[in-house]
Amino acid sequence: MADRNIDIRIRANSNAAGEIDKTNRSLDNLDKSQGKAAKSAKASKEASVSAGQGFASVGQAASVAASGGLGPLSAALGGLSQQLPSLAAAAGPIGLVIAAFTAWKSAIDAVIKAGEDLRANITDIQLGNAESGVRRLNESYKELTGQLSAAAAELSRFYNAQSAGDDAVKRAELAKLELEYAERKAALDPSDTFGSRRLDLDISQRKAAIEEAASARALQREQTAISQQTDLTRTEFVAAQSQQSALADKAAELLAQQALISERARNKAAGKWTSAGREEVWTAANKDLARVAAELAKVRSEMAAAAKAQEQAAGQLATLASARDINRLNQSTAEITSAARRQGFSNQSADIYRSQQSIYSTQLEQAQTQQSGISSRLAELRAASVKEQGDVRRARNFGASEEQMRKELEEARKAADAVRQYSAENAATMRELTRTINQAREALRNLPKN
Repeated sequence: MADRNIDIRIRANSNAAGEIDKTNRSLDNLDKSQGKAAKSAKASKEASVSAGQGFASVGQAASVAASGGLGPLSAALGGLSQQLPSLAAAAGPIGLVIAAFTAWKSAIDAVIKAGEDLRANITDIQLGNAESGVRRLNESYKELTGQLSAAAAELSRFYNAQSAGDDAVKRAELAKLELEYAERKAALDPSDTFGSRRLDLDISQRKAAIEEAASARALQREQTAISQQTDLTRTEFVAAQSQQSALADKAAELLAQQALISERARNKAAGKWTSAGREEVWTAANKDLARVAAELAKVRSEMAAAAKAQEQAAGQLATLASARDINRLNQSTAEITSAARRQGFSNQSADIYRSQQSIYSTQLEQAQTQQSGISSRLAELRAASVKEQGDVRRARNFGASEEQMRKELEEARKAADAVRQYSAENAATMRELTRTINQAREALRNLPKN
């Protein structure tokens, strides 16, 4: 045995160093005792072979433990344990090695147990971290979506309140306008048809202006609300998309953890000597695998919810895009309608202007014509009176007879009376015609253009 020098190095928290010393001392005693053994050559040979194989396994196990590989160490110890029956049948001194091995194996078992506990703790920590990560991710996402929902609800309440307030303002302005119309209508001369028409036009224009302003504010408010809701919905979509991506990463981590747990369990079970030991390994591993599977199920469920949220957000974005287009069309339509209404009011105003202008022009023309006729007739009568007076002067100058003079004087008197009578008869008419002409001219000068 002098050629079998085994250097055993163990790094463990147990009392492995003392056991190693015992093993080394036992090996030294073994070398001394073998020279004195009174056995047959065959028994000694078998004992030497078995001991050699056993010590080879011891060396392998020690080397593995010293290098920190706890997984393959169980397999190495298994190889050594297979040699124990042969060792036990060997000479008495070999039994010392068995005793030493038993003590040493206890130390190794402590190392293995510590490693297994460490792995179990690491697995538990890793699973706990994964579960905590998924939980925090879901909590953050739910908090974000909750805030987005609250913002959307607040936005809706704000614009509903603003709309209600604007409607109240519009109704108040229209009510004041109705009161003003009633007061102005009552103050109008019933015969003033044009005044009534102009009043109706003025009230209609102002009413349309109030309604158009309210409509424009509503459309602008709707446009702003759509824009803000689009921003919120786009944020929801991106959040759901990011949530799904982050959950996919968590799922990949969990699947990797699942594979690692299974691999460790297979390696650990391979080193167990009995089926009960292997079953114990898989029982413990299955608990962790079940834990991973449960977490994966949660992750998949949350991923499906995130995908559904994306789909809903995408649909809402499409709806909002249509609403935005409709809003733009409504604004364009409102502008066209307003322009058409303004043109209609302008046409009404022009029609009233032309109608009044026509009436006043006709009145002026008729009054002027009538005045001209009276003036012309009066001028004719005055010309006749002047002629008769001229006849009287000529008759007197040329020594007309008394009878002729009486005739000329009578005719002159009649002509003068005709002038006085016609002038008196038409004086009031001329005054009225002058007043009508002046009023018509003034009305034409002051006709409103719109």
